[in-house]
Amino acid sequence: MRATHSFDAPTGASVRLCEGVEAPTRTISEAIEGLGYLRNRTGIRADDSLDLSCSAAQLHSEALEKHLRSLANRRAREELPALLEELSELGFSWRDIARTSQASVPALRKWRLGAPATGENRKRVATMAAFCDIAREEYLISE
Repeated sequence: MRATHSFDAPTGASVRLCEGVEAPTRTISEAIEGLGYLRNRTGIRADDSLDLSCSAAQLHSEALEKHLRSLANRRAREELPALLEELSELGFSWRDIARTSQASVPALRKWRLGAPATGENRKRVATMAAFCDIAREEYLISE
């Protein structure tokens, strides 16, 4: 039986470049073809990255919209004068609140005094309050 030594077997470390052997020279056509292939590969990856980014942005937008609707539905159950007062304390003028909720300033005045509002008007005010909640809680916008 022949004794084997660890130095008998070739390893990755024992492989050497042969001195004096040069790499073959590439022709211009081969270089152009190689660069074209590289450009195509990077273009495909860039397109994939853009598609992924657009998909993520769309999903985020849809999730945020659902969250806003859910929070607005919850806020719409609150007293309307309290919602209007909260928006005023956040720094919104009555004119801003009226414009955003598609109502008039006199209508806001009536609502603040306890007059009923339509469900759609109540929902618009609640959506504005919910939007402010999201800005404060999730985006750290306090003013």
